[in-house]
Amino acid sequence: MKILSWNCRGLGRTPTVHSLVRLSREEKPMIIFLIETKAGREKIERLRKKLRMHGCFSVDSIGASGGLALFWNHSITVDILCSDSNIIDSKVTQQDGSTFFMTSVYGAPVRTRRQDVWNRLIQIGGGWHIDWLCYGDFNSFLSWHEKQGGNRIGQRDIDNFKDLVNTCALVVIGTHGPCYTWNNKRKGNSNIRIKLDRAMANDAWSSSYLDVAVFVKPVAITKLQEGPPRDDYQKQEDCLISFLNEELDREEELWRQKSRVDWLQQGDRNTKFFHLTTIQHRSQNRILKLRAPDGGWIHDEGEIYDLMIGYYQEIFKSEGLEPLALNQVLTSIQPGVNDDMNSLLCAMPTIDEMCMALFAMALLKAPSPVGLPPVFFQKY
Repeated sequence: MKILSWNCRGLGRTPTVHSLVRLSREEKPMIIFLIETKAGREKIERLRKKLRMHGCFSVDSIGASGGLALFWNHSITVDILCSDSNIIDSKVTQQDGSTFFMTSVYGAPVRTRRQDVWNRLIQIGGGWHIDWLCYGDFNSFLSWHEKQGGNRIGQRDIDNFKDLVNTCALVVIGTHGPCYTWNNKRKGNSNIRIKLDRAMANDAWSSSYLDVAVFVKPVAITKLQEGPPRDDYQKQEDCLISFLNEELDREEELWRQKSRVDWLQQGDRNTKFFHLTTIQHRSQNRILKLRAPDGGWIHDEGEIYDLMIGYYQEIFKSEGLEPLALNQVLTSIQPGVNDDMNSLLCAMPTIDEMCMALFAMALLKAPSPVGLPPVFFQKY
């Protein structure tokens, strides 16, 4: 199942609608959630027909601001449970009869009203032990590493958002793509970027849907690639790609270090932490597409498997050698290890050598065959 969420900032511009229709046809999502539509029900219904979706539900905009819309195709059934200007709460039934609850969120742009939205979400899913997915543009972030630039004000807003996540026992689903989802588009030191969009789920949903991932589309590059083939466009695209790669490397290293800290602090005392961490790592590490030798992208799981197997079979296959030539090469090589050195290398390691090797290992690297990391043997 694919779910597409987009803060379109108004459906009044034709390029926005065209981009949405094209994106829908490329990605083929089952559910589309639009934020800040700035449109009424009639326009949303016309858009549903363009998107070729089976059903839709909308919350009208207030004047020239706000507005939500939820679309779904014929393969699922969506029952709307409740809604307001910031939330559409629904129950999704799939073709196999399985169900889960889904809350599509648009966090209040005004910070003073944001807590009301969090209280509403806590009321909806705070006590649930059934499958629940919560996603959208929350207009808030969980820690300062999710913001770059600007002043560090608003710690209370961060703490309130964290309280929501903890109270509802939500787990952030791993994200692929640009680190930040909002940009004030100013230059130099005035530029501010924040991660406002995310998807979260409770333990029940995460256990039911193991192979999940969130992709953030790099819209700036997409727009450049759609433009005419000019030299300055290509130069801008190369700069953007380089920048995005640097940001991805930074985020990967940051979360790697952060996960080690959490592991040491919580791992031995909370088995649920192990379980949820494994689910998060799986969503991050899953290979969802590979570039084929002809330059195209492969998405099918079976084709990805065949491509990987074929690649390694090709680079590791033996083309065969002439026995006479091989023997001549081997006889011309002078041995670099004498008998004494060979005996020393083949000897059993001493206790001191094993201790030196053990304590030279990183605490959580290279687990033993029974799955225990070096820190266990170093301490016990």
